Amino acid sequence: MASTLTTIGVNRPLNPPLRVELNPEHLPVAVRQAFEALAQAAAVKAGADQALHTAVPADKVRLQGKADAAQAAVDQALAAYGDVGGTSTTAIHDSAASSFHKAVEATAAAIREALDRLAEAGQAAALHASTKSGRAPVRLDTNAASEAPIRGQLAMLRGYLRDTLAGLPEDIN
Repeated sequence: MASTLTTIGVNRPLNPPLRVELNPEHLPVAVRQAFEALAQAAAVKAGADQALHTAVPADKVRLQGKADAAQAAVDQALAAYGDVGGTSTTAIHDSAASSFHKAVEATAAAIREALDRLAEAGQAAALHASTKSGRAPVRLDTNAASEAPIRGQLAMLRGYLRDTLAGLPEDIN
């Protein structure tokens, strides 16, 4: 399950557009709430702008008022996000580090599971290679099993995964 980034585009009068792109799951609760409030305000503003741009001239004055109110809400949400985010840098670092460690641990678990599944596939391949017509297989360590090309291929893949597992970072710093 890959987590996704949330992108918020904020048009600010007399300033260049601002693009905020973060994964809210990595933020501490207070900052996440401010970020989500900003995202919601930006979505309302985008809807108001869309309505304004597609409106008939008679409705433009009324819709301009709604767009201006939505812009004020975005400005307020952006200021609140900046305030909360600026005063929460330690909490943001801690939350990001926690998310990092959880992701690395999940990755390590997935690699270990893949190693186990490849070992199981190797056993199945050995059984396939060891089975001779008219005979019940007795063991998996036959010459035919050890010489099967697929066994070497699986061993190589398992080696890559072990190297990958050993190369996973332990610390975010």
